[in-house]
Amino acid sequence: MASITRFSQRYDRISGIQELMVDLDRALSGPDHFHMLGGGNPGRIPEMETFFREEMHSLLSEGDRFERALGIYDHPGGSVPFRQSMARLLREECGWDVGPENIALTQGSQNAFFLLMNLFGGQRSDGSPAKIVFPLSPEYIGYEDVGIELGTLQSFLPQVTLLEDGFFRYEIDFDQLKIDETTGAVCLSRPCNPTGNNISEEQLIRLHGICRSFDVPLIIDAAYGLPFPGIVFDDSKPFFRDGCISILSLSKLGLPGLRTGIVVAPDDVVRKIEKLNSIFNLSCGGMGPALTLRSIETGSLLAKCKSILQPHYLRSRNLAIEKLRNGLGDRVRIHESGGAFFLWLWFDAPISTTTLYEKLKEAGVIVVPGKYYFPGLTEDFEHRDRCIRLSFSQEASTIEAGIDTLVEVVGKELASL
Repeated sequence: MASITRFSQRYDRISGIQELMVDLDRALSGPDHFHMLGGGNPGRIPEMETFFREEMHSLLSEGDRFERALGIYDHPGGSVPFRQSMARLLREECGWDVGPENIALTQGSQNAFFLLMNLFGGQRSDGSPAKIVFPLSPEYIGYEDVGIELGTLQSFLPQVTLLEDGFFRYEIDFDQLKIDETTGAVCLSRPCNPTGNNISEEQLIRLHGICRSFDVPLIIDAAYGLPFPGIVFDDSKPFFRDGCISILSLSKLGLPGLRTGIVVAPDDVVRKIEKLNSIFNLSCGGMGPALTLRSIETGSLLAKCKSILQPHYLRSRNLAIEKLRNGLGDRVRIHESGGAFFLWLWFDAPISTTTLYEKLKEAGVIVVPGKYYFPGLTEDFEHRDRCIRLSFSQEASTIEAGIDTLVEVVGKELASL
């Protein structure tokens, strides 16, 4: 029998994200009715769907744009006109010093993480290890299994700051953070999935300075952030400096089916991604760039983010917080919500959220237990099984009914302790 490769050994088991995605698909597509308060699927917002339908009509009616999007392989780095327009948007909207040579497209941002974390992490040519460091936990579930080499990911415990009115916040504990010659790259999501945390610019500047001193890139996952989709509820600004890699996406605009990730990076990193794209995909799909190109050039896409997307999710966030406060009071703490469309709930009681997840699923509500959100963390941390991620991306009736059920189930669980 042929020897089993390390790659095969690494993925010859069901991953946490795969198991969870199967549950989420059953909830959305199966015969039973569930209140979907889990998953990262954006909400169906009629105004945005109308906008994209109109953009599709334009694509279909203007010359052979549609046929070219379907019938021609793009550049390995992605559609050149799209990259040019994206670079112009980032220069004008964010003040970033980038050109099309600093942008590569991937088959969704998840694909970008896999490529980048195996470019910068794993085993170096001299046999030494290179770690992908997450400066604080919890972090995005999709990072958990991206490293081909076991042990590639390294995460650090946060400082937990209690705030007024039952809120709290995770912050980077710089006294415990270790970035050194074994570090290949540093990564965080902003706003954070799962917590909604927007790391402050002050902490980002400090973190960036440490990364520069060791000549390692700082990867910022901005899939929910600025400049688009702009699901941000505080005064945070986009962050990009020398040595940064920023990951954007079309998914949270309402286009997850188009699988379009956008990597903004130094040109040598972009060239490596182009080479990997040509191996994995030949080229990236063309429909995402084709559908959104005109609205990027005219500015209408950003205008819709500001006038429709951000207010929609802000209203939903406020509704969810109000329902939780009224139903659970001081029995739960909520992480400060700076962006994205999740609330991170910390139960101030010895309640197992792994068990709670199953109880809620039986009651027709899907959430995500906290245990999935600690990639690369080896230390014990009670928040692993004391927290859940709740999504408020779906319609108001689902949010209200789902939280009503959650309150009922949590009440029964607490009463049984």
